[in-house]
Amino acid sequence: MKNRKDEGVRFLGFVAGMAHLLAVSSPASTEVIPHELLQDLPVEVTAVATRVVECSSWSNTEVTSEVDDARVERALEVLRCNSLPNELSILRRKYALSARTVKAIDFLLTLLP
Repeated sequence: MKNRKDEGVRFLGFVAGMAHLLAVSSPASTEVIPHELLQDLPVEVTAVATRVVECSSWSNTEVTSEVDDARVERALEVLRCNSLPNELSILRRKYALSARTVKAIDFLLTLLP
């Protein structure tokens, strides 16, 4: 029988690893999400928050060559940046009864490129 706590810990480790990978492979983000806004949010909301920051960062990257343009386009595609508004809308409906989560989602919507 699988232990759900172990599964959750492994998933969080995966999310942390992916966030680190994105941070290492992308330009530094100028967008900062207040730490207290992300505390105790559902994991899927914090995962989308990471993508919002990364998409914003890549969208604001200065493109000076075709190679840069291809790199930025690829990053935006891999991060599925075009789907973020819809995903945030779905999460907002899903967590409509959690004022704290809705507030965080509304803040994330302001960061979208």
